[in-house]
Amino acid sequence: MSTYKLHALGDYVVSIWRYGTTDNYSTQVDFLPKLKNHILGCLFGNNNKEFTQAQRNGLVFIHNRIYRHKVLRINYTTYDLRWEQDSINPRTHANIMVLSHKDDSNDNAYPYWYARVIGVFHVKVRYRGSEMQDQAPKHFDVLWVRWFTRHMHIKSGWAVRRLPCIGFFPQDEPEGFGFINPNDVIQGIHLIPAFCYGCTTTLLPPSIARNKSENNEDWGWYFVNIFVDRDIFMRHRGGGVGHKSTRETTHCLLDDHETLDKQPLVFERDHNLSEATKESGEYVSMDKSSSAEEESDKETDEDGSEMEVEDGHNEELVMVDDELEDEMDEFGYRGLDQVLDSDDSGDSGDEDVNDVEDAF
Repeated sequence: MSTYKLHALGDYVVSIWRYGTTDNYSTQVDFLPKLKNHILGCLFGNNNKEFTQAQRNGLVFIHNRIYRHKVLRINYTTYDLRWEQDSINPRTHANIMVLSHKDDSNDNAYPYWYARVIGVFHVKVRYRGSEMQDQAPKHFDVLWVRWFTRHMHIKSGWAVRRLPCIGFFPQDEPEGFGFINPNDVIQGIHLIPAFCYGCTTTLLPPSIARNKSENNEDWGWYFVNIFVDRDIFMRHRGGGVGHKSTRETTHCLLDDHETLDKQPLVFERDHNLSEATKESGEYVSMDKSSSAEEESDKETDEDGSEMEVEDGHNEELVMVDDELEDEMDEFGYRGLDQVLDSDDSGDSGDEDVNDVEDAF
């Protein structure tokens, strides 16, 4: 009985009208102590500190009231330097992402935490403890959230080509519920239920932390839809120009490559190839490829044999390196190969090549 109950809030009449009586509902989630710990952490600049009961008693709510809101609007900058806004509604669009507050240096480091917003509040408080001289009333905006945890036995990321898999904490875990500052919210997210795991009632008994339409059930696990839009995609890919505020934390995402993407791209203008490398055949310039085509044309004329293609033209196969072939596949360059006119003489072929070079 010494722990504060949710049905002691000012809107308990509305809660009973919406959800029924609380006889069979779990409201024991340490609402008030966690709220006071969060506010004290904001006052003292240390959200990770455990505060004593005496310090919590020194925090007083003005007029003993907590004000609730229906919608939270988050302004953010997209990857391409545009301003956008997300509307977070606990009933319809409640899932959010924030930066991880842990210093993970192991292989399982992940830059984001995910949560579901249960309520949007603002409070006015006064602290009467001896640790603080300023006892003037202060305003705080807070979000009451239910935290997700990552499925540590399911690998995710670009290297394994799997979406992040998350699920709610069980009720007996102290990290299951908490409060955060709305300024910490990056933006809303879209979750896909993992239908293969089904629904469960073991994570949380009947509670006002769920919407009425959920029938007191939770999906066992969810997949984070990182392809829901371009900005969320860049949040989980890393390197977005407009994501400057999260760039340092999300730098680890740049190291998460698929196997074929681990070879860095090097442009010819940024890499000075030695003459020995060129002559060894490891790199073939456009000039040498043109010379190779001319020599092949001459050999074809001497032997009197030709290679037939589907279009009816006389063409020679041009060898390209793997990087150029990948680029042609990615940007759709297939069918745009340069073809020398076999009817022209060797001199005219050189003139055509020079004209192309001058044009560029």
